[in-house]
Amino acid sequence: MTTVQGQRTSWDGFLSAVSRVAPEDVWLSSLSATASSPSTVAMPAPAANGFSVSGSTYSEPSVARLMRRLSLVPWLSNVSL
Repeated sequence: MTTVQGQRTSWDGFLSAVSRVAPEDVWLSSLSATASSPSTVAMPAPAANGFSVSGSTYSEPSVARLMRRLSLVPWLSNVSL
């Protein structure tokens, strides 16, 4: 049982962190994550190894600000375009 819990991703905590760091002039329209292992019935939420966002904003500095802030989210690393 500890193995399954250790592989679960706290999606509500993750999404809450993303929403807190998103600048007010950036609108995210879609989010997607890819799993590091195939999903099975025993593991409903495997750890993700890829995360993509799509959205819009008014300026390039806003994109840079979003990327800088996303790098502060503990679940994310290697934030890039």
